[in-house]
Amino acid sequence: MTITRSMIPLPAPAICLALMLATTMTACGAGPEAAAPLPTRPPAATADPWAAHGLPARITIPAIRVDAAIEALDLTGDQKIGVPQAFGNVGWYRQGYRPGEPGRAILSGHLDDSQGRPAVFARLKELQPGDEIKVRYADGTVLAFAAGEQRLVDVNAVDEATWQAIFGASERAELSLITCDGVWDAVAKTYSRRLVVFAAAP
Repeated sequence: MTITRSMIPLPAPAICLALMLATTMTACGAGPEAAAPLPTRPPAATADPWAAHGLPARITIPAIRVDAAIEALDLTGDQKIGVPQAFGNVGWYRQGYRPGEPGRAILSGHLDDSQGRPAVFARLKELQPGDEIKVRYADGTVLAFAAGEQRLVDVNAVDEATWQAIFGASERAELSLITCDGVWDAVAKTYSRRLVVFAAAP
């Protein structure tokens, strides 16, 4: 049985941001009496404070015996987040937030493999509030997080509240750990729900 799973089919943050910006620009100064904008100096380039760390490389969750490599994930052609190529790896959505910066970084993993055997996040629902999660970057920097609440989301959930809760901005560094849950749909080749475990830096 070939399994092709997609995580929550929500719009790309970049697309949502572009739509919001377009709406704002239309509403602000669009009338004939709007003043012409004053010339401004181009903003100075600022160094990326995360560049020296490289990419997130590994995640460990001792409570559920996870010690896995992290793959960088992109959007697929139908605007869904891709999934890790290896069932034992965890995927990081690199068009979103990075683990450790303010915002909700997305880390997803398979529930099981193509033979129905447990995969990297098979025990994700066993996490308890306060359980430790560590993310290591390529340069050796290790960041710690504590597990929090869990949420079950329908696979077709696309409402704004769900999107913000999982993918949205935050004043502190947070993680959204995602895996499959619910009933397997052999026609759609996906599970009916997604389990999201939230975590935050202490």
